Amino acid sequence: MSQAANALKTIAVTTRNVMDDRNSLKSDLTKSVLYLAARDPQFRSELLEDPKTAIFSRCAIQIPESFGIRFIGRPPEVNALVVLPHFVGPP
Repeated sequence: MSQAANALKTIAVTTRNVMDDRNSLKSDLTKSVLYLAARDPQFRSELLEDPKTAIFSRCAIQIPESFGIRFIGRPPEVNALVVLPHFVGPP
């Protein structure tokens, strides 16, 4: 198992066991997922296809069904991806 995958599993265990500082741990988990996605083409592909399953399989964290999550790969020619806010109607 790669060093990045081991780091990801360590973060996952910490996240499950220490719930006092949830925001910090979620941030660490997010950083670990992104780090691994940038280096592991299989994991990256899994995140793009089925992110909840990919995260569960790598770090044993179950994301609730009610929580929507999507990963988007940035093509090399794109400098920035922008997520538009929810449409609320005309001004």
